[in-house]
Amino acid sequence: MCSPQVYYLGQQHPSSENEIDVYYDELDIERNFQVIGQLSSSDGSSPDSIAASMTAEAKKRGGHAIWFLPFDTFDGVHSVKANVLRYK
Repeated sequence: MCSPQVYYLGQQHPSSENEIDVYYDELDIERNFQVIGQLSSSDGSSPDSIAASMTAEAKKRGGHAIWFLPFDTFDGVHSVKANVLRYK
């Protein structure tokens, strides 16, 4: 099976060497941050597969963390969005 198609809009920074933090609620983010970009995907893959692809893309783009926003599903297609974060 192919990887989910992920789209990125934002700044490019050197790829992160470390694992990045994953958040689902802004209130859980305890460090100061800036949003450097946004990720989106509308795909028939599982939400977990989409999340894994998005996390890898956030790391590639130089993010320190990814913040997943609420997702929707319609006719078996999952629409997932996330913000890519860099800590200040």
